[in-house]
Amino acid sequence: MGARTIAVAAVVGVCLGVLLTLLYINRRRIYKAVAAAPPEDLPTYFKWKERFLVPVRNQKGCAACWALSVCDMMSDTINLRSGGQWGRNHLSPQYLISCWHDHQGCNVGGSPEATYDLPQLTEAGIPLEEEFPYTATDTAPCKAITEGVLRVRTIKNTGRDLCVDPATVPESVRQQVIDANIVRMKKALLNGPIVGTLRVHEDLYKYDGLAIYQVTPGSRQIGYHAVEVIGYCDESVNWAEPGFDDGYWVVRSSWGENWGARGIRYGFAYVKMGCNEADIESRASVCEVEMPESAKDAIAATDIDTMRYTSYTQYVEDPERSHFVGAMVKNHAKSL
Repeated sequence: MGARTIAVAAVVGVCLGVLLTLLYINRRRIYKAVAAAPPEDLPTYFKWKERFLVPVRNQKGCAACWALSVCDMMSDTINLRSGGQWGRNHLSPQYLISCWHDHQGCNVGGSPEATYDLPQLTEAGIPLEEEFPYTATDTAPCKAITEGVLRVRTIKNTGRDLCVDPATVPESVRQQVIDANIVRMKKALLNGPIVGTLRVHEDLYKYDGLAIYQVTPGSRQIGYHAVEVIGYCDESVNWAEPGFDDGYWVVRSSWGENWGARGIRYGFAYVKMGCNEADIESRASVCEVEMPESAKDAIAATDIDTMRYTSYTQYVEDPERSHFVGAMVKNHAKSL
């Protein structure tokens, strides 16, 4: 087994905690949030521009996907709303791991939804990565943060569960529940990236990013993994990239920049939409982020439409687009 496979296998295996913490979701809270979603005039293609997102992370040998996905969602929301002026600043997942003790450590993991209303987020705030660097361990003590440094906060009581788990409803209404989950996820994405969950199977280790991901029948289940969802494409909308005819979600993992499309630096996946593939439409969440004072002038001056694609044609025609499959195929061929 090669070093790359070992590294990916180690990383995939360490977010098993998301499986265990599926039980965390407060059913009363989630069912309150899932009144039938009305039809919406939603874009058929939507994606936040990758060049404004924080660089892809590598969680290494720690089940920290829950902390990384929350930190990246928060930082990306600020930078997108500020027109890129705030910067691609990583927040510190180590702060969450070391200063909150109700998760299950690097061997098991934690729950993104459990963090949104913590005093560490709503009152103290998360510092930047440089103030509390990621060590991929759960033994680093909570450290005092220098007084006066920038800290980013969530707004209390704004956390939202966007999905009802289809497995909890009768099969006769399961597809309606999935469809309603999709609408809520899409609506939330219009305001910024959201936190999602993938059921991990062994075949995901070898995913190359050159087609829509669907679980290979018989592929062994490993666990669950928290991800950041940044966009979607409806069925039959993608007319320029072969193999992408079905609808899909655009998700970003925390398995490093070399996971995904081989031959290029990547870190993203495209997961089939509409059938709860790999449980992508069974669990997603988001919360409001308090905008830092230093970013408020830039936010007021930003045309948010310059930070996102609201049609597939707009994406294809952007000379600064990222991850277009034609470029992927070309780079992949060179790497063989």
